[in-house]
Amino acid sequence: MALTWDVTGCADSSALVTRKRWPYTCALIWYTMFTDIGWEVTTDNAAEFYARIHVMEKLGGTSLNVPVRTPSGRLAKRHAHPYTEPYYITPADVASVIGLKVNVSPLGRSRWAKLKVVSNSNRSSYMDDFTKAYTEGVAS
Repeated sequence: MALTWDVTGCADSSALVTRKRWPYTCALIWYTMFTDIGWEVTTDNAAEFYARIHVMEKLGGTSLNVPVRTPSGRLAKRHAHPYTEPYYITPADVASVIGLKVNVSPLGRSRWAKLKVVSNSNRSSYMDDFTKAYTEGVAS
């Protein structure tokens, strides 16, 4: 089944699909599938969504790289290609997509953690990261 999404329920939906903001929005849309957060990002599950993203980034790295700019605002280049660096999703990024609807079935925290974190048992410290990220949540 294809991943479908709708940002019209977000507070600033027109800004989410601009050329500048789209890469971040797109990454968050895909993260809904990787984190099994459910049908909609709400104020009630935004902290959980951020915590799961944080764990996924710790386990496998970021899914988004952004161009690096020089102090003058130009793109930094390396071997004629723009230089990029990893971008880690922030609580503010998650807050910007509250209202995002997707066709992803929800998975409870314990089942999700068992599938994603426990299966990487040599990385047991990531469960502590999950707990910390969840308690910090989107409000930080």
